[in-house]
Amino acid sequence: MNFKRIVAVASTVIMTAFACVSVVPANAENVDWKAAYKKALISETKYVQIGDAWNQGYSLYDFDEDGQPEMVISLGSGRGGGTWLFYTYRDGKAEKYFEDYGSDAWINESEKLFIDYIGSGSVSGVYGINKINGLDFELIKTASTYDVSSLTNLSSGYALNDYSPFEETEEENKITESLGDLNDDKTVNAKDGAAVLVAAAQIGAGQGSGLTEEQMKFADINKDNAVNAKDAALILQFAAYKGSGGTLIFYIWCNY
Repeated sequence: MNFKRIVAVASTVIMTAFACVSVVPANAENVDWKAAYKKALISETKYVQIGDAWNQGYSLYDFDEDGQPEMVISLGSGRGGGTWLFYTYRDGKAEKYFEDYGSDAWINESEKLFIDYIGSGSVSGVYGINKINGLDFELIKTASTYDVSSLTNLSSGYALNDYSPFEETEEENKITESLGDLNDDKTVNAKDGAAVLVAAAQIGAGQGSGLTEEQMKFADINKDNAVNAKDAALILQFAAYKGSGGTLIFYIWCNY
């Protein structure tokens, strides 16, 4: 191990971390897509009479195939139309990127098509056949009839008040509760920040982090799949917050 190299990198990391402490806020950067989507769903439905309209529900579907689903909310359809809200997870937030006002909507997975329908009951309607291009829909054609019997209806995934898709697994829950607590003393403080600094310095020097695989997950505070000065800065900022009388626990403070 090149000790001088480790010391030099550690010094740089420490300086960077303390510089970050004054400017890195505890914000939504640390919220994963489950928490972000749940928050957006609750916000969009807080004034909706659940069960009072036809076709209410939401689905999770990976439109851009990046391994992280988008969320489609149907607030319910009335005579002739409804409201469909499309969310993606970007920069730590649930971002609404599209709205549709058809009375129904489906996905043709085999052909990568998004089908919407405007009209209901005795109201004559039209199907819009759209090519899925990532998060964009390209209208190919319209039709008075379309066989949707075998397609995925985007309102049929979950009820608007069903938050089960956003519950954490046992492993995710452990990571959340132990986030930042590298030495397992049930608190997050400067000792943990120091451990992250040392790990970041060793990684920067081309050495092993010195942390276990589990500790690496606990040390990745901002969920960017890396352990570096940004993570140490958040722990140090939290330590300062606690030192000034703060009462929030770490993972809640990160999302506050």
